[in-house]
Amino acid sequence: MAKHKVAERQIARILALVEHEALSAIEISARLFLSVTSVGRFVARLLAEPLRARRLYIAGWRDGVPINRPTRLLRAGCQRDVEYVPMAKRKGRNPLHVEADRKRAEILELLVMPQTSQQLAARVGLTPNRVNDILRQYRAAGQVHIKAWMLPVYRGSQSAVYALGNLPDKPRVRDARRKSRTARPSAFAPAIGALMGMQP
Repeated sequence: MAKHKVAERQIARILALVEHEALSAIEISARLFLSVTSVGRFVARLLAEPLRARRLYIAGWRDGVPINRPTRLLRAGCQRDVEYVPMAKRKGRNPLHVEADRKRAEILELLVMPQTSQQLAARVGLTPNRVNDILRQYRAAGQVHIKAWMLPVYRGSQSAVYALGNLPDKPRVRDARRKSRTARPSAFAPAIGALMGMQP
C-alpha cells in the first residue's frame, strides 16, 4: 500500500510538470530528479489507462539527431495520442527538404539578373550539376529560358545564360569563337585607321 501511495505521488508530480508544456521522459527525469527507468514505468502506466480516464497523452514527437530515433513528447490531458510520421513522409517538415526548397527559390530570385549555372552555383552553394538539374525543371515548367550563350575566356564550351520568362531558348551558335574573330570591325575602326595614318 505504501508503494502505491509513493507511485501516485510521483505520478502527480509528473502530471503537474507536463500540465502546460510537452516534455520527453528524459526531460521529466532531469527536472524531477527521478531515474529515467522510473519515469518510463510511470509513463507506461499512465498511457495504459482507458482513453476516457487517461491523464497523460503523447502530444508530439521530436526527431532525435544523435541516435536518429523519435522521442515522445508527453503532456497531461485526456486526448488521443499524436501518431509519429516518418521523416520520409514529411517533406514539408524535413529540414533537408526545407533547405533544398529554399535553395530552389533562391535560384529563381537570383535569375532576375541573367546568369550561368556556374555563377548561380557559386552564389547559392550548390554544385553546378545540381543547379543544372534545378534549371532543367524550371525550363520544363516554363519559368526559365536560355537568353544567350557565353564564350569562356580561353578554352572550353559555351555556357548557357539563363533568365526568367517563358520564352524560346536562344539556339547555340556553332563555331562561335571563330565567328567572333572574323566578325565585322566596329564603327570606330575607320576613324582609328585614319588617326594611325596621320602619325609620322
